Amino acid sequence: MRIRRNNRFGQDEFHYFLDPKSVPGIRAVISATRTDFHAVRFSSYTFGDMLFVNQRLASLNLWQRVWLRLRYKYARGLGRVLGTF
Repeated sequence: MRIRRNNRFGQDEFHYFLDPKSVPGIRAVISATRTDFHAVRFSSYTFGDMLFVNQRLASLNLWQRVWLRLRYKYARGLGRVLGTF
């Protein structure tokens, strides 16, 4: 995966289900980006939908990081779960 460092945001999907042995490599890529990017994993059990926010160009305080998760990750997930009943 290649994330351009001059972008404010990046979105990626890791298709680990094609090769489950790639999970350690995916985790290594995510860990390597943590110094410059704030990573938000939207899917609970997979790496299928991830958002990377460039901290140098769009610095997020603690409240903004919490809001990203509450509003876009958990609210969407709760809506999907409640929609299945």
